[in-house]
Amino acid sequence: MSSTTHPYLKDHVVNGRSIVPAVLLVEWCLRMAAAIDPLGSAREVRDLNVVRPLALRDFTRGDVARYVVIARHASAPHNGNSDSLAITVTDRQGTLHCAATVDLTASPLATNATTRASWRTADAGVTDWRWNAREVYDEGRLFHGGDFHVIRSLDGVSNAGAAATIVGVDEQGWPGAPWITDPAALDGGLQLAAAWGVHRTGQHFLPTRIGRVRWIGGAPASAPLRCELSSRLIGRDKMVSELVFTSADGRLIALLDGLEMFATDAATVTP
Repeated sequence: MSSTTHPYLKDHVVNGRSIVPAVLLVEWCLRMAAAIDPLGSAREVRDLNVVRPLALRDFTRGDVARYVVIARHASAPHNGNSDSLAITVTDRQGTLHCAATVDLTASPLATNATTRASWRTADAGVTDWRWNAREVYDEGRLFHGGDFHVIRSLDGVSNAGAAATIVGVDEQGWPGAPWITDPAALDGGLQLAAAWGVHRTGQHFLPTRIGRVRWIGGAPASAPLRCELSSRLIGRDKMVSELVFTSADGRLIALLDGLEMFATDAATVTP
């Protein structure tokens, strides 16, 4: 990968280096599954662990970064009747950066999946955000540059989560089609979680693990999506979140469970 093939990564920079976002790792996992099982319908990634961030050295100068993605067949004990792929992403020296599992036959969704977001409870204290969708990217609240400015509106926040309207790869003009998911839209959900962390603690949060990503909708998202976030703090430096993505007509597009994010340091940002 390089600035020619993935130009939008110039706007995903942490500590001076372009970083491959976790949602792009989800896309890689599902593309690998599609290559191995082209007639299958795998749309679920479980236990994605970012062991070491994929930092792209000299990315803006055109250097090419290469990673090795390996998939091995394994049983899926959580549902007992489907196969899965154990996927690892390493650099060319063999250093592990990411590990995940892809279900080749995902279990049925719960019928109440679209109503799981619980951020708008009576005791959560729902209010307006202190910032609008443009200001959330200002003053260091989020580190994302223009190609990752996918939040179009912030639609309420509470002590238990938040909601936002987001757009995807089509609106942002990301190259890389055909997409299996919509990594820009999914990253908008992670951005919403990070913004909630700033709102609650004044700290920056980065993802380290995603328990499950289930992509249900067509790819990519052809219109803005609604993302609802349910989140809780564990101590001051860790938060765990669930996200539900729906279309304007209420169709379930994606679920993201067990998102674990940690504060990058003790420095505060402008609240």
